[in-house]
Amino acid sequence: DIEFCIFLTTTTSSDIVTPTISGTVASIRRLSFSSVIFRNTEVWWHIRPSPTMGFSLQGVLMVVLLFLADRVIKAAQDITSRDLISDATEETLVWVRTMDSTPRQYFADQTPITFSSDNMKNVSRTIYINSKNTLQEILGFGGALTESTASIFEKLTPSAQDQLVEMYFGKSGNKYSMARTHIGSCDFSLKSYTYQEAEGDFAMKTFNMSHDESMLIPFIQRMKAAANSSGLPFRLVSSPWTPPAWLKTCSELYCPIFCTLREEDTATPYRTAYATYISKYLSGMDAANIKPWAITPQNEPQACKGLMESMSFTADAERDFVGAQLGPTMRREHPDVKLLVYDHNKDNVVKYADTILSDATAGQYADGVAFHWYASHDYFDHLDQVHSAHPTRLLIATEATEGRDLGHYATNQSWSKGEHYGHVILGDLNHWAQGWIDWNILLDMDGGPTHPGPGECEGLVKCGDDAMVIADTTFANTTDGVNTLYPQVFYYYMGHFSRYVSPGSVRLNLTNPLDVTGNGGDSKGAADGSLEAIAFLTPQQVVVAVVMNRNDDPIAFEIADTTSGRGSTTIVAQPHSIQTFSYAV
Repeated sequence: DIEFCIFLTTTTSSDIVTPTISGTVASIRRLSFSSVIFRNTEVWWHIRPSPTMGFSLQGVLMVVLLFLADRVIKAAQDITSRDLISDATEETLVWVRTMDSTPRQYFADQTPITFSSDNMKNVSRTIYINSKNTLQEILGFGGALTESTASIFEKLTPSAQDQLVEMYFGKSGNKYSMARTHIGSCDFSLKSYTYQEAEGDFAMKTFNMSHDESMLIPFIQRMKAAANSSGLPFRLVSSPWTPPAWLKTCSELYCPIFCTLREEDTATPYRTAYATYISKYLSGMDAANIKPWAITPQNEPQACKGLMESMSFTADAERDFVGAQLGPTMRREHPDVKLLVYDHNKDNVVKYADTILSDATAGQYADGVAFHWYASHDYFDHLDQVHSAHPTRLLIATEATEGRDLGHYATNQSWSKGEHYGHVILGDLNHWAQGWIDWNILLDMDGGPTHPGPGECEGLVKCGDDAMVIADTTFANTTDGVNTLYPQVFYYYMGHFSRYVSPGSVRLNLTNPLDVTGNGGDSKGAADGSLEAIAFLTPQQVVVAVVMNRNDDPIAFEIADTTSGRGSTTIVAQPHSIQTFSYAV
């Protein structure tokens, strides 16, 4: 056998590579043309002479050279499909960028570029994409639908309401397919309430969800309808901030120092009653056609938050409640609803996950772990530890937000908040998260409404938060919704993921030999000079790559597809930019 290489001199016209080799040869009938391999600008042939053909090696080479001239000309039209250079359908790299500039750019379409085998530049950073090396499935992205958000939504004019729905759940918006809401009241409700206040009603016969029926439930229904009309699922996660007060050791909806569920006994089955309470909530939501996809047993179980709804739940206590009461009740009455444990910061996610998921009883009922971003460091390695120990369980980011920034929502929006979001989303997904849910999708110009009320929050304690969209409701009835909604920078950063990474996409295992990382410095400090990158393969067989540069200088890098061998393309990540690229495989 002979392996033979010919180097092509090429000219490019209309995106087709045309070899300049010319010549004619007679038909060679006694050579077996067994393979052709294209490697950049080289074409390798593997030739097997017929065993009946007796001639010298020099003769074979002469015949091969003539044979190849003919074959190269015939193969010229096929070179495009063999990954030397792209055509507009399969290999064009679509490019969208958001960057801090003057004027600022949001979702700015860049000129499409193509991969090429001769596009390799001497840059120090290359992102190697292999679309066959897949990791976790991505379920979607979303935000929280709270009573406070619903109350602001009600104040908007119809056109502004339509605008907000489209911004989040529409085909031209961020294409949310996940959401989160509260079971009973939370700090972003208009007041404190539960669905059952009658002490001693362990069977929950007086359970009543009428408080939610006037505003919150219709609000959630509208968002679900919008997602479904966009062809997207609607995965709702529901979390309780507190049980009814009489089920708690402090007999309060808030948590003054340490307050948890009362102990269970035959005469006073407090914990069984709480499991029944959550089950009845699920039944009520099911009747409204918005049954949650998942629940958590307790929002932020390590936080006693004073004058707002909260409850302490140690890892052992949550394990016992899931194993003895909540898990069996869910399995019996709502087997289709997933149970995500913990629902607090990543600093202690390993402890709660191991305590509950490793338990023979509680672990059989838990489908995964929910976590938040409020911690002193990123703790991405903690997500790795949970995945390593429990690789079949879900990891879902269920809450993140920024502090309010009064007076700057319309004219001086914080770019660093967008970069914070981009950094954490990249990091969480690069470390096995399968979904990412923001906090309130809409708040007013004060970062509310919330409770305690403004009179209790304007001292040392600030109760309001930022949101991806801020509404100036004072204009709502006079301008027909024009200029009442102010999307913040982190709305666009979120969109670089949610608009392009559709549910059912899978993360790709990037090979980054240099300093293209999934960390890129701590979110609490400055970027470290690196790029942050991630890539996915969508159900439509489109590769989506997101690259972020939090540095003050531009950084040149390559994107190289190693699956097809189509080559690479060189791009410059402008300072303080996030970019999304997509191409069909």
